[in-house]
Amino acid sequence: MGQMQSGDQIVHYDAEQTRNAYSSMKSSYAERCGCSYCRNFAAQRSTVYPENLRLLAIELWLSWSDANDQQGRGPHDSVDSSALRFA
Repeated sequence: MGQMQSGDQIVHYDAEQTRNAYSSMKSSYAERCGCSYCRNFAAQRSTVYPENLRLLAIELWLSWSDANDQQGRGPHDSVDSSALRFA
């Protein structure tokens, strides 16, 4: 089990399980979806996020090519939210 600190947050991660999970995936949701939003995100995801975020993903053994852009509403449809998720 790995551990890293980012600001006041401590992140625990299991690099082996993460590698195993990604090795079983054939493609990310962004590729499987095929809508214009996902195709656009998949085409640009390696260049639109800052280098330090890409390095963090690598350190946590997250596959950058499997990143997905998630956008939606908050719990009561009152707050817009956006997140970068992997898988």
